[in-house]
Amino acid sequence: MKKSITIAAYALIAWAFFVTGAYFLNHWTFIDPIGDRDIVDGAKYFGFILILGAWIILTIKKSPPKQIKKGISLKILLPALLILTILLSWSRFIWEDMAIYHGDIFLKGEEQLEAYGAEAFNYSDIELIEGKLVVNPAVKYASDWEWVQYYFERISPLDALINTTFHITFYFIFTLLLLAIFNIYGRITLQQIFPKKDPGNSLLFSIGTGIAIVTLLLLGLSLIGLLTPYGMLGILVILPIIIVCLNFSYFKKDTTELLNWKTPAAKDLKIISLISVLIIVICTIWNFIQTSAPWPSGFDDLLKYMNLPNLMAQYGGFVGIDSANAFAFIQSIGTVLFENTAFAQIITGIFGTLSALAMFSLTKRHTSEPVAWLVAAVTILMPTVFYHSHVDLKVEMPMLFFSIISVLAFDIWTERKDNKLLFLCGLFAGFALSIKLSAIILLPTLFVLIFIKSIKNWRAWTAFIIGIFLVMLPWFTINIISNGNLDSPMNLLMDSENQLGTTQIPYTDLGLDTSLCTPPAGPNEHYIRYKMEINGLLDIIKSPWNMTIINSTLSPAVDLGPLFLAFCPIILLLLFTKKKNTALLLIIGTLLYWTTWLAISNHVLWYGVTGFVFLLLILGISTDYLTKKSKLLQILTLVLIFTVLFAGFWSRSNWFLARSYPVTAYISGLIDSDGFLDNVYPEHSKLAEILNSDPNDKIYITNSVSALFFTNYNNNRVFADTYLEFFDCMYQNYEADETKIQETIQSLGFKYMVLAAPIYDETYDINLAYASENILNFAMNNLTYLGGNADTYVFAMPTVVQQ
Repeated sequence: MKKSITIAAYALIAWAFFVTGAYFLNHWTFIDPIGDRDIVDGAKYFGFILILGAWIILTIKKSPPKQIKKGISLKILLPALLILTILLSWSRFIWEDMAIYHGDIFLKGEEQLEAYGAEAFNYSDIELIEGKLVVNPAVKYASDWEWVQYYFERISPLDALINTTFHITFYFIFTLLLLAIFNIYGRITLQQIFPKKDPGNSLLFSIGTGIAIVTLLLLGLSLIGLLTPYGMLGILVILPIIIVCLNFSYFKKDTTELLNWKTPAAKDLKIISLISVLIIVICTIWNFIQTSAPWPSGFDDLLKYMNLPNLMAQYGGFVGIDSANAFAFIQSIGTVLFENTAFAQIITGIFGTLSALAMFSLTKRHTSEPVAWLVAAVTILMPTVFYHSHVDLKVEMPMLFFSIISVLAFDIWTERKDNKLLFLCGLFAGFALSIKLSAIILLPTLFVLIFIKSIKNWRAWTAFIIGIFLVMLPWFTINIISNGNLDSPMNLLMDSENQLGTTQIPYTDLGLDTSLCTPPAGPNEHYIRYKMEINGLLDIIKSPWNMTIINSTLSPAVDLGPLFLAFCPIILLLLFTKKKNTALLLIIGTLLYWTTWLAISNHVLWYGVTGFVFLLLILGISTDYLTKKSKLLQILTLVLIFTVLFAGFWSRSNWFLARSYPVTAYISGLIDSDGFLDNVYPEHSKLAEILNSDPNDKIYITNSVSALFFTNYNNNRVFADTYLEFFDCMYQNYEADETKIQETIQSLGFKYMVLAAPIYDETYDINLAYASENILNFAMNNLTYLGGNADTYVFAMPTVVQQ
């Protein structure tokens, strides 16, 4: 039997190598540069990171200073992390020799210069406009640089270092203070629930509990109209100080223990652990640098996830939406206190790292520490984790974090049988649901697992349910009071005029024949670009594989993803581990979760993000089993995993280079926030001035253009016709009579029309392309063009121009 198991293990590893190799062969463009980078740029920076990483590992392992020989404390780790963040941000500036064009020139040929005002010009595939950042001008222009350098503004390395240090340190301290505040609320609460012993992972549990408490406190402020800087300072400064003063001896001891906590001695640190930790640290730094930008640069965060806390700051209260988003209160800390979405972005992005650390804590309960760090490194490199911690800052990462710690609480309960842990499990799972409704799949999965482990103990699953409803109760109650019904229990409405997207067009009042009002439609087959094809048993078996590969959604490059998770047969190895009961429970939970996902999610990939906790845990336990069977199996397993890690790390480096140059220029002081805006969204500041000139003006926006974010109070004065349903309805009813269409739009009080460029995307219905062409032609023929860029056009009604 033992020999058969070993043979099976070798067969699984061989198959895993085959699949990985086949994937690389089929996606050889994986290493291609992103954007206008070339392979030399990526290799140069990647090589710098590898050398830096090797130096750090060798120093710790071979000749550690006295301070870290017996372990590294947080008092050393945190300043070291800050210095490394400053270094990597500054080195990005130095590597690229960044400069910014600020003159009035036009390059014609290789030597001749000609003045054309501030008009844009093209040269060597680079468009230069005033305020447009240019990377490596000395390389791009070669011998011509001496002719054009006068027209470029650069900053000295010393000034860049000083600016970078102040910028990074400010945000770094803010992040640590915020986590400390969450910890204070959580610690004092957990002390009441667990007065005599540690709940199993006091730091992660206290941060999670603290976030839930702070959210409810900010919700209370919102209800009384005090979601203001003064109100927030009361919650985030005064109340924590009071709590600490009343429990001074407890927090003094707790803080001292935390700061004096040490890693294992340098001689005991495994190379696998060091490499994995360094991957986590560098990815965290890249994410931190990118998210400290003054404006969001993703699509969904512009339209909703950063738009919402922005609006909360404008109103001093919550703005209702049609789904859960309790985390918007945490994000609003940045927008209310500092009127800056960078803080909201950092708060969101840091949960990618917290999820990796939570995954380490969970996996370590069942594996060796090096394997647990490997799983944490795989976690932070996952496309969905890195992407939503770096670019599109939605709420998937906070939701994933709370999902992981809810499973962690359940896992500790299986050992201790303390039902208070199931209360915490329910609290965290319920809060994940209040962040986003896609966490719903996790709840029945956990309930069934609890029921299996404790069929006759009704107190166990009752504690779980109470935890869920305790954190959800305020939302249910407020919604009932506001709406008088439970049609959408998570839809918190402060008032009917203060809900995101409430501006509606009265179709029936206009006398339109709604039978002609079929919308041109969005992506075909319900998000086809994010959806997996399920055509039989084989596709179902492959679904976790496809989930990990494809879930990068809008990533700008073919992304490998953690391929090791794809090897579904590896789940069979769990049956041969020492903890067979835990393994069987994991298998049941995994199958239950993904079967539910297949049944209710319409196969949209990101709806299953909370299920990664099961797949990652299986990866850890199986890897631990393989690395203990034989030396050859250990080597083969580690080679496979590090191949995947290396490839994923290359992609993240490539990604960082492609997206971070406006951010690092901003951090270094080369450009200000307006300059950053001009680089990322050219002309948007001028367009925003037009759209915000009168806060009472109503605006018609199509295709969810990014100008929405920069329009103040956009929730109640903007009608966002995403798929052009209303315009197409008029177009059909009025038989393309443009005069009648214009009269209708003006009669509804719209002053401006903001249009996106026509849509030509094969994943969208072709009728949407026709509709987007029709509305642009209508605007060009009947309205007054005020300005725009390649993606956005702003038109005014003729009456506005006359006034």
